[in-house]
Amino acid sequence: MIGEYPPSRVAQAMRWVGGVGIVIIAVMRCVISFAPQIVFDIDPALDPTPLAGLGPGGSILLDALLLLACACALVGEVLTKRGVDWMLLLLALAPAPLVIWHGLDDAGNLWRGSTWMAGMAACAVGAHLARDRSMRVILLALLLGVIGVLMVRGAAQILHEFPRDIAQFERTKDAFFAARGWEADSSQALAYERRLRATDPTAWFVTTNIFASFMAVGFVVGLGAAICALKKQLTRAWVSASIIWAGLCAAGLVLSGSKGAMLAAAGGSALLVLPVLHRRVETVFQRRIGIVAVGFILAALLGVVVRGALLPESFLGDKSLLFRWHYLVSAGRVVAEHFLTGVGPDGFKAAYTAVRVPRNPEEVLSAHSMFVDWTTTLGVVGTAWTFLVLALLWRSGRASDTNDTKDNSAHERDSRAPLYAALAVVLLGLLPAFFFEAIALDTATKEATRIAGVLAYVVAAAGLTVLFRRLPPAALERICIGTLVALVIHGQIEMTFFDPGSAVWALCLIGFVGGATARRGGAIVGYASAAVLLAGSVWLAGFGVAPALRAQQLMIQAADTLYPPAVSRAEQARQRWEAADLLRSAYDHHLDTDYFLIEQAAKQFATASSFAEDARQLDLMERAIESVRRAIEDHHKPSSIALAGELYRLKALRTKDDADWSTAIEFARRMTELDPYGIGSWKRLGDFQWERGRQFEAAQAYDRALQADANFELDELKQLPPHERQTLLDRIEQASFVHDEVDSGESDRN
Repeated sequence: MIGEYPPSRVAQAMRWVGGVGIVIIAVMRCVISFAPQIVFDIDPALDPTPLAGLGPGGSILLDALLLLACACALVGEVLTKRGVDWMLLLLALAPAPLVIWHGLDDAGNLWRGSTWMAGMAACAVGAHLARDRSMRVILLALLLGVIGVLMVRGAAQILHEFPRDIAQFERTKDAFFAARGWEADSSQALAYERRLRATDPTAWFVTTNIFASFMAVGFVVGLGAAICALKKQLTRAWVSASIIWAGLCAAGLVLSGSKGAMLAAAGGSALLVLPVLHRRVETVFQRRIGIVAVGFILAALLGVVVRGALLPESFLGDKSLLFRWHYLVSAGRVVAEHFLTGVGPDGFKAAYTAVRVPRNPEEVLSAHSMFVDWTTTLGVVGTAWTFLVLALLWRSGRASDTNDTKDNSAHERDSRAPLYAALAVVLLGLLPAFFFEAIALDTATKEATRIAGVLAYVVAAAGLTVLFRRLPPAALERICIGTLVALVIHGQIEMTFFDPGSAVWALCLIGFVGGATARRGGAIVGYASAAVLLAGSVWLAGFGVAPALRAQQLMIQAADTLYPPAVSRAEQARQRWEAADLLRSAYDHHLDTDYFLIEQAAKQFATASSFAEDARQLDLMERAIESVRRAIEDHHKPSSIALAGELYRLKALRTKDDADWSTAIEFARRMTELDPYGIGSWKRLGDFQWERGRQFEAAQAYDRALQADANFELDELKQLPPHERQTLLDRIEQASFVHDEVDSGESDRN
């Protein structure tokens, strides 16, 4: 027990520095926007302003710092002589070599996989720290306090940001679509506009469903506190505060419109409410809470299976769970083909597209299930993380038996540790994160939101700290289990554990709630694991952070060269050429694992060719083609293959060369193999063949495109616009008429 081995000051300091450092990174990630590229998401000639957030370099830097904090905390734990839970550490670190292997030649795999790897390390180390009730209470409160910040941001979005963004979109709609090469009535444009006008709060995340995960967790915490207060375990003031907190989180849930999060919140709440309603249920829960918690998680996956396999497509008009079933089926096919090593943390979309259910109109980055994501992307080794989560979920019901639930030192209980820890999170977690938004417009509103967010965090973290300290151990355990069940249930149908903004926070919550088993000995395992974490931190800093930041600097410089656009066509060609050279230099000399750099170089060379004089047009187009061929040779990405086909098509239109046309058509045909059920791949092939004069072959491709269009009826915005559909039908009819005439002529000659 902890009391048998009073920790030294060095051990205590390392545990606190590491533990608070883990929370700082987790909170910071929740209040920053992340993207694989911070420029060139649109044409910089229209807007060269970088994303108000972090790209891969900054994200990997946070991962390196998180691993460093984990190493520090783990050494502190070893010094306390409580023993190390080697099983948790082994499960957390087992997939790490595979993550690094996938990241050696693919920057996308590294930036996404390193976040999972660091988050899992924080989960396992956090479980060790949570054996100390005092530290567990403080770290949980600091972690959950970010929900207050997200509430403020969500309110600001609904009241101000969304109306402003929609108004700005209306003013620049045509230019916005033109920058992306979209027709106003294309499926991409309609889908984007639908998402923009769906004014659901997202905070800093990519979807409102991730925001809803946090609201579900907050609601369960508030409900649990209210139940405890009503059972006279707390004062009336806590009843009011808990109800207000739960009400605010419930409002966030409703505004998000996430039915999955509402069901997840209901699942977590059931663990709190059902024991109150019946004494026998309470007895079962007390004895078998781990089994009940795991059962709730498995029931969520079973619900997806039942919805997709047994119920009709039109059941209750629901498509969300139906699509999750499609993801699950397609993910099973991916696992069957890549069982050992997976497709890489950033490789699911390409693999999914090739084997997706024909009726599914979506192209997704994730299987929308944490367990399935880890298995598809990292193969059989990725299941180690699944076992880690389930083990901690199981243990969360036995925390009072396996953890030290007493404050064994009066000085910790009465010290200013919560104050210092909260101050550290505000100064090192929130304020630096808000700095990245400084480049955004409307600074007055942004500043007000930042200040309100900091105040909300302080109030929430302080209130939760006091609440958790006053709760009886059994009551706190029940609340923690309810929050964990709600979070993991939603993690089976959403991207909460996939997104780089929310994954670390979610994994830290699992670790702080679950707790490690107190085992004697294990110092060698602990020190070895800390050394591995430290080595991983150094490797990420050298191999991941440094080249990514240098490449990002050149990307920003390239974007700046394009704005403002020159007046003359010759100068615009020079600008594009210069930008392409900078992007090519970033790829050749700094980050040749990032296909996006070389793809963008190819696009800029091609655009320069369109502005150049006749003497330079073909030369620049050849440079574009050489660049995209380099991208295909190095990375084999579908986007590069599609771009190569388009570039050869443009060249063929100028040269009239049969070889160029054949190459363009061949690349288009390869895209139909990579996306056999997509509309765009078959339409592209048909368009190329039609322009080449192969009308009958084009008609065959158009027919496949129309079959895919009919399959996509589950989302009409993913279907062809009526006029495009009619164009394909007209061309098929025209090709049939020409083919009949040819056959008739040959028959007459015979």
